[in-house]
Amino acid sequence: IFKVCLHFQPVVATSCMGINHPIFVQKQFDFCIVDEASQISQLICLGPLFCSKRFVLVGDHQQLPPLVLNAEARDLGMSESLFKRLEQNQNAVVQLTVQYRMNSKIMSLSNMLVYEGKLECGSEKVSNATVNLPNLKKLKLELADASKTWLKEVLDPDTPVCFLNTEKV
Repeated sequence: IFKVCLHFQPVVATSCMGINHPIFVQKQFDFCIVDEASQISQLICLGPLFCSKRFVLVGDHQQLPPLVLNAEARDLGMSESLFKRLEQNQNAVVQLTVQYRMNSKIMSLSNMLVYEGKLECGSEKVSNATVNLPNLKKLKLELADASKTWLKEVLDPDTPVCFLNTEKV
């Protein structure tokens, strides 16, 4: 039944390692979309691309790189993703600058340090979003102890970014 469905369904999903399944030897796809491509080593990323006519790599090399444990492999360049390598061709790159994951206060740190001020929130709702903690008032009363003031600050929806020193924990 899997083989029958494969010929009639417009979308098939797998991991890069799942491409080793024998069914993928029998099928050529129109598109391959690799999400988090900046976290995948070049060799592992190439597998799914061989099964498609065209591909789109989605990722951000400013975030986590591929995890390569072998020092010799790292020295030979295996910690560079195909995403990062292909980015050198500026005609093949589209930078997405509108984000929907975090409010503007959280975004401002990475926007200033990494993205040269190019990021923007996708909507006013995203820009002003805060965590809704339904029992926060009750919890604040229980946290009146002075030794727990850091926890009150962390739980305060008006403080979306906190840096905690965990050195003594």
